[in-house]
Amino acid sequence: MTRLSTLAVFAALLLIIQPLTGQETVPGNIVPDEPASQEAEVQEETDLEEESTSLEQEDAESEEDAAASEADAQAEESNQEEDSSAEENGDPEDDQEMVNSSVNMDFLYDGSLPASISQMRAMENHIAELAEQCKLATVNIQCAGAQGSGVVVSRDGYILTAAHVISRPRLPATITFPDGSTVKAQTLGVHHSNIDSGMLKITDEGRWPYLDIGESESLEPGQWVMAIGHPGGMDEDRGLVVRVGRIIDNETTVLRTDCTLVGGDSGGPLFDMDGNVIGIHSRIGGSLQDNFHVPIDIFSEEWDDLAAGKRIGVRARPWLGLRVVDETNEIEFIDENGPAGEAGLEVGDFIIKIDDRDIEDQSDIATAMRNVKPGDTIKVVVTREEEEMEFEFETAER
Repeated sequence: MTRLSTLAVFAALLLIIQPLTGQETVPGNIVPDEPASQEAEVQEETDLEEESTSLEQEDAESEEDAAASEADAQAEESNQEEDSSAEENGDPEDDQEMVNSSVNMDFLYDGSLPASISQMRAMENHIAELAEQCKLATVNIQCAGAQGSGVVVSRDGYILTAAHVISRPRLPATITFPDGSTVKAQTLGVHHSNIDSGMLKITDEGRWPYLDIGESESLEPGQWVMAIGHPGGMDEDRGLVVRVGRIIDNETTVLRTDCTLVGGDSGGPLFDMDGNVIGIHSRIGGSLQDNFHVPIDIFSEEWDDLAAGKRIGVRARPWLGLRVVDETNEIEFIDENGPAGEAGLEVGDFIIKIDDRDIEDQSDIATAMRNVKPGDTIKVVVTREEEEMEFEFETAER
């Protein structure tokens, strides 16, 4: 029964039962009240009606307040649901930034493991973003019938790779970027002996995407790293492949990681968690998870020699860029980009003198070149259709 119904019944009872006079009653004998005046009864009925109306108004206001409170609660609940839905279905980039900014990422640099699911998610987001940036300057290299990977490290097109990918200086190469575009390049310096560092330079005009060189001396075992390359060779449908691992060991001439590498990755870049190049893939160890990289500090130390096209770590030999028929002095091959080709020698010429030494066959050429160093100027005399011709040019390094 509602409060209003109870009050109505109570009012009705008051109209039926008049107040007792206070006189003592005797069982069986009811002492009647003194009759009230008609005016008093009317006034009493009016007061009761006004009191009932007031109570009805209070109850109505109370019900309105309760309805308003309930509506406010429902609105607040709806807003909370909308906020929750916005968080779940919001902009992934905003979510990623919020996750990454609120999570301690020191473990990426101090050699420790992620300690929570939130750290794992933040690490995943960070590496995904980093990989997209680093792929832009990671390239495929095709040179002398072989191919491998490399990374552009300057706006004007210097590329770092492994020495065994490019073989030797002054060879033409084709560079393919991730978007499928190709440019021409020339091999520069190499360091084969126990190092495996190599460099190329893009010869086409342009400004190229590149990545910054870091430093490798301070890298610690356990530190997270990222490897990118073309495992098994370039695959246009698959594209570049990213692998994440950790540093196993850091020595002066070699970095060792557990990033899984295979053939075709050689020459590709190894990155720290800031996207700096810290190494170049060189060779596989005892397993796919035991791999060797040339520390980037080696490239920094040898930069000038590599850029100059030198063969570091081996005795430099002079190179003419020609080949003669066995046991004769007749030229059968000329490298158009070599010293002899650029000087004007041609296939079919017969070499009769180098400096002051007479030449009759292949062994005489070797003897004449024994004390010549790369960069020395020599004088070569040939016969061409019974005419003697003299050429003077600098030898190059082989």
